Amino acid sequence: MRKWIDHLSNSKREKNLNKNPIKKILEEVSCAITSSSTLKPLRKNIIERSPLTPRIYGFPKIHEYGRPLRPIFNTIGGPTYLLAKCLAQKLKTLVGLTESYIKEFSSILNELKHIKLDPRDTFMRFNIVSL
Repeated sequence: MRKWIDHLSNSKREKNLNKNPIKKILEEVSCAITSSSTLKPLRKNIIERSPLTPRIYGFPKIHEYGRPLRPIFNTIGGPTYLLAKCLAQKLKTLVGLTESYIKEFSSILNELKHIKLDPRDTFMRFNIVSL
C-alpha cells in the first residue's frame, strides 16, 4: 500500500477526480460511433451497456532501485473496451505490412549484425518510463 501512495504522490500522470467520468465517456464514445458510417452498423456490439470503472494494480520493477511500481490498468468492461477490441481486430490485418515492424527482439539483433557503423555514429536506447 505504501508503494501506491508513493507512486500516486510522485506521479504527474494520474490524478484524483471529483466524480466518476464513465457516463460522460460512454456518451462521447456513443456519439463518435453514431457519427461514423463504418462503425454505426456495429453500434450494438461495441457500446458497453453497463460499463465498469477501470481498475489499477501494479507490479514491482524488480530490476530498478527501490522497486517502484509499474501501473497496470485493467480496462476490461470499461466504457471503451468493446470499441478498442473491435478496432484491434480490424487493425490486426495490417500488422507486419510496414518496413518498421519488429516481431521479436532477436530480429533486431539480426538486423544490427549487418549494419556497418561509422566510428562517429552513436548507438542509443531509450527507457520508457510509463506507457
